[in-house]
Amino acid sequence: MEVKISDLHFSFTPGREVLRGVSLEVRSGEIFCILGPNGCGKTTLLKSICGILRPERGSIFFDGLEANSISMIERAKIVGYVPQEQYRLVFPYRVLDFVTMGRAPYLSIFSTPSERDYEIAEEALKEVNAYHLKDRSYTELSGGEKQLVSIAKALAQQPKVLLLDEPTSHLDLKNQIMVLRILSKLAEEGLIIIMTTHFPMHALLHSSRIGLMADGRFIAVGTAEEVMTEDFLRKAYDVDIRILSVKNPTGDGYIRICVPVEAIHASRVIRRFGEEAEG
Repeated sequence: MEVKISDLHFSFTPGREVLRGVSLEVRSGEIFCILGPNGCGKTTLLKSICGILRPERGSIFFDGLEANSISMIERAKIVGYVPQEQYRLVFPYRVLDFVTMGRAPYLSIFSTPSERDYEIAEEALKEVNAYHLKDRSYTELSGGEKQLVSIAKALAQQPKVLLLDEPTSHLDLKNQIMVLRILSKLAEEGLIIIMTTHFPMHALLHSSRIGLMADGRFIAVGTAEEVMTEDFLRKAYDVDIRILSVKNPTGDGYIRICVPVEAIHASRVIRRFGEEAEG
């Protein structure tokens, strides 16, 4: 599977483009991580790929098939989407029933989910380590639990492409690590993962390639070493950032971390204050 985006443009209001000539290619087995400041077009790009928004110009292809040439039902069998905003349900659906809603593209108008559909939903819950929630009410879940269940619902679609808008934003540290491991496993199984994040370390440690966005376009696309540079990050975020290398505590070599210069100055002040207090 390959997703190819060519010269994508989108505006919510005339004369104010949110996407400005975005082009991209992502292949099976890749985790493509999109970084960039608020309002740069990350979410709009994901919504354009899955069909929620219709671009003004440009094309999206799935394995050479133009997206506008297929129905939304067929598109939903190719692309799964986990939005940043959690589903606001009033009716207290059982978690398993909620996840089974991901099977909708495979059901006719008047049919009901089969036993196999429920089995696939259960497998999706197991994939995200949320099977123990299957009989709980969705409305009773915590924010982090809802996020895991939402990912399971998208997996129940059995997509070839999985889009996730800040998938770790509502999760604690343990569950952030777990979700990123799950996404890595899914990519190893051949799924295309395209995700947005505000955590540079997630992009550094868990992506095949990174796209850095600013003002509705990519200013850099490539490996972490190519994209996560002080110059590119400063250009995107308008913040002075340092890329530091620290020794890997679990093995040989070093890992790279992003640190704002202000944080470095603050740590020096705190350390100096501590030394003066001890003296």
